[in-house]
Amino acid sequence: MDQSEHFSRVELACKHTGLCEMDEEFMAVLEDIRRIYDKPMRLSSAYRDKTHPAEVNKKTTGMHTMGRAVDILVMGAD
Repeated sequence: MDQSEHFSRVELACKHTGLCEMDEEFMAVLEDIRRIYDKPMRLSSAYRDKTHPAEVNKKTTGMHTMGRAVDILVMGAD
């Protein structure tokens, strides 16, 4: 099942655990950005569980663990 109109659960889920706990307000903003941009946006990372290797050694976990961050792959001049 998709998380939103333009982003699937698979691309938003933690690549370490498969969990997907994206923040609803953040997703609404991400959808607004996608609509304004009007082109596909590929994500390299979205939700990260606290056990994700990128998070475990941090003093405090980042916004990805709260479902309030994504990393967008940027290609081309757009």
